[in-house]
Amino acid sequence: MPKSILLVDDDPETVMIVSEALAGTDFKVVQVRTLAEARSRISQRPPDLLVLDGFLPDGSGVAFIQQLRDRKLDLRVAYLSALWRDEAILGRLTGELGVCRVLHKPLGVSGLRLQIERCFEPEPVEVGEPLDVPPEELVAETPSEPGRAIPWTPGRPRPPKASNKPKAPPPPSRKRPLFAPGQPVPELGALEAQRQRLRRDSPDMRARLYDGLSDRVEELRQTLAEASQEERAGDAVLAAMELARRVERAAANVGLVNVSVSAAELRGALEAVEGGHLHLYEVLPALLDPLLLGVHAANPGERAEAPDPELHLARVLLVDDEPQTFAAARAAARQRLFALRCARSAEEAIAVARAEPFDLALVRFDLHHDQGGITAAEQLRAAHPGLSIGFLAEGWSPARRHRAAEVGAVLTAARPLTGDTLSAALRRAAANEGEPRVLLVDDDPNFTRVMTMLLGRVGVAVTAINDPERALGAMAEVRPELLILDALMPRVDGLDLCRAVRTNPAWDELPVLMLTGMSGRDVVLAGLEAGADDVLLKGIDTQELLARVRARIDRSRAARRRADRDARTGLYNRRASAEQLAARVEEARRLRRALSLALVRLEGPDAVVDAALEPTAQGLRGGLRGYDLLGRVGPATFLATLASTPADAAGRVIRRVVDAVPGQNPNDDDALRLRVAVVCFPEDGGSPEELMRAALERLRER
Repeated sequence: MPKSILLVDDDPETVMIVSEALAGTDFKVVQVRTLAEARSRISQRPPDLLVLDGFLPDGSGVAFIQQLRDRKLDLRVAYLSALWRDEAILGRLTGELGVCRVLHKPLGVSGLRLQIERCFEPEPVEVGEPLDVPPEELVAETPSEPGRAIPWTPGRPRPPKASNKPKAPPPPSRKRPLFAPGQPVPELGALEAQRQRLRRDSPDMRARLYDGLSDRVEELRQTLAEASQEERAGDAVLAAMELARRVERAAANVGLVNVSVSAAELRGALEAVEGGHLHLYEVLPALLDPLLLGVHAANPGERAEAPDPELHLARVLLVDDEPQTFAAARAAARQRLFALRCARSAEEAIAVARAEPFDLALVRFDLHHDQGGITAAEQLRAAHPGLSIGFLAEGWSPARRHRAAEVGAVLTAARPLTGDTLSAALRRAAANEGEPRVLLVDDDPNFTRVMTMLLGRVGVAVTAINDPERALGAMAEVRPELLILDALMPRVDGLDLCRAVRTNPAWDELPVLMLTGMSGRDVVLAGLEAGADDVLLKGIDTQELLARVRARIDRSRAARRRADRDARTGLYNRRASAEQLAARVEEARRLRRALSLALVRLEGPDAVVDAALEPTAQGLRGGLRGYDLLGRVGPATFLATLASTPADAAGRVIRRVVDAVPGQNPNDDDALRLRVAVVCFPEDGGSPEELMRAALERLRER
């Protein structure tokens, strides 16, 4: 006959785990959410096993078990514990209250099934003696208290409530506790074992548990946002306290102890807010940010889909409130070797962007509500001023495109995100360098005022200085893309200032446009000899002046984009390596010949790797042919391509070069170690991305 189990828990994640653990067994499970429902079920027909959570909406699990024992109900009870592993509590549960098992969250499917089966064994394993633990220290004074929150002082436990009741001796123990007095409770080891069990369980269930936790955290974030905007936010704060309790338990189910503790700290702070001891602005974002970041960092999908951190070609942040779109976006990013991170709100995106840099953020235009993405983009831009932002929407009207352009969007594209959209967005982000910056130095305030107005009309940001002695100091502050100087000024004239600029290596390629009120060949020659790129009369036609300014800026930007060498090694940098690799693969396809690609990665202590960068680059440059592609594609990773060379021959060449790098010892963790992976077109891949992915996989295997 099937054994009956009454599960008393209002947490859907726990219910899901128990259901999956006992599926296909001889156990019949009935689930209720409250202690009142449990009393009714037990009075009608006592179950063979009662599985009870410690904190329920209408009371304490410990107090409920005490009531059962007071009524002389000899019922098998398994107790679900979310956070604490206190030997005193364990002693009372397994001793005075006769609990047969204390099941510590996070629960694993296989482990939970075994624990439930052991509840029906005649005598569980028991050691030690009962502990003297007064009941008033364990049972909440208010039965409806959902659980003990952690006050907002991270790292300090909440002091126990004082009690004037005399400590009565405990009744005779029914069973001996699982842990004897003085015996260390295996906190860290037990938690790690729980995590290992969770990892062995179904990946689908892990994903469902994580999604449930993410939904609760997002609901908590929205509730706190509403509370911060309301004058009388008492109800919203109470709702947030309950949601924080649910997040705390859901995080414990998934094994995220740090997130669970953060939620408990947040709940403790909200209790202080509700009691009038703190203001809500003192709580946010100090406690909400760690919670959002902890959940995001634990996302199993994020970890599974992220490419190798050294070999990604770009970092992209996707902000969308429909997480079902994330999987397709990650797949598109993985195909192009992009690192993609996903966030569901502006707050989560800001927290994630604080932890790592991004090249581009793509925001859903109607995030949470129409034009909600505009607000999110403005918040992101305020927190991270240099971040390029694009928008995604299922439909684009002229009004929407105009609104996106107003906040400086580099792209407006169709939603959901595709690989082509990603590539186009990154190209636009790379090309988008903001307003051109011009430093104008002239002692005539009227002239600088007119020039500032004229250049401002064509989208040029002008910083005007009328004191030439301040010009060099302003250079470092403004970092201009064009310097406009008056040739003749008091104290320091434009010619001397131009010579000073040219002596600084940081500014030797800065375009300099010199203006003068004096005509004549000698003035023009003097300006050019001082280092100016162009010398013009102040009476020049306005349109011609604007055209010359724009041409100088455009050429300067084009030259900067062409700077494709790694400053440390002299090899191609990552961007240029990607462009060159695409050209080499296309050439090999057109000529129908082999092309081998090799990755060389340096490993060891940071100082050792740093010292080996130049010798490794020199060895590769000297050991390969002049027309072979060489690039530094990661902090400690080099790329090489060998045309018309099969993989085995390329491997021998690369290995010979690598073995000549000094300081290597593969058996010493403190010495330099070099790993090599070689793949070949077309056998291992027909595109640059496929070849890089194949080489990366082989590099990981070695």
